[in-house]
Amino acid sequence: MTAVTSNNIAAYVALGRPRLVTLIYVARLILFVALATLFATGHGVSAIAYSELAAALGSLLVSLPILFRVVGVK
Repeated sequence: MTAVTSNNIAAYVALGRPRLVTLIYVARLILFVALATLFATGHGVSAIAYSELAAALGSLLVSLPILFRVVGVK
């Protein structure tokens, strides 16, 4: 998931939209911190790993629709 998102990031920069990169990374960070805070206290390292996985998936789900709109794919 992270590889696909990083390719999207390169596309945003190439298209002259670097602010979208910041938006996607902020969304990922907020999701990760929220999930890690919520689950890490009782479940340890496994919860952090699942939080990272969920944040990567969330980042992908935010990034792909934005990329399709910027590129003009329907």
